[in-house]
Amino acid sequence: MTTTVFSQITNPTNNPDLPQEQPLSPLQKQLETRQFIQTYSTENQEVYAAMPLKRCIDTAPSIQEVGRQYGTHIVKAWISALIMNLCEFCGLKVTANSEQMNSVAGIVMKEFGWLNAKELLVFFYRQKTGRYLTFYHTFDGSILLRSLRVFINERMAAARQLEEDRRKEELNRRSSKCVSYDEYRRMLEAGELDHLFTDEELEYFHRPPRNKG
Repeated sequence: MTTTVFSQITNPTNNPDLPQEQPLSPLQKQLETRQFIQTYSTENQEVYAAMPLKRCIDTAPSIQEVGRQYGTHIVKAWISALIMNLCEFCGLKVTANSEQMNSVAGIVMKEFGWLNAKELLVFFYRQKTGRYLTFYHTFDGSILLRSLRVFINERMAAARQLEEDRRKEELNRRSSKCVSYDEYRRMLEAGELDHLFTDEELEYFHRPPRNKG
């Protein structure tokens, strides 16, 4: 069933349930679309989920960017495939229908479009593990969206950790350029810093004044 959804992504006219917002893409766009689908398919959920969440931030195109580049119908079809894969995994007696998937995908695009493709894959993987709210035999779009809001909190925490890591890295980089006190004394005694001081300061450090010739 998931394969059927994916097969309609690069030729959306075959799927009457998806809105026809754009004409068929040029060949290059189709090739890039296929590459996107392969890179961020459900088969790669475990790959990205195995990474620290902070490593997935800012390393993939956002949902909004994908929509602008390939068309919103592509994004909706991709998210619909993720939903269908989740329903199959959970063994729901009543899975999501086309209207539900399209509606949920639209809400995700509008409310959470700043998330990137990797992050969304990680969310769906974590949803499978029972980390968030669960379904009871029937797909419920509101449960999925409420779970996504819980994931957003985890994502924000990861973003703060990433920013802290970057700040520490910058401090380490700057400190690596500093010299030790012993090195400073050596440079001072060797006259390597004389150009930084006035004659009065040189006298304080018992250094001869600069030649005024």
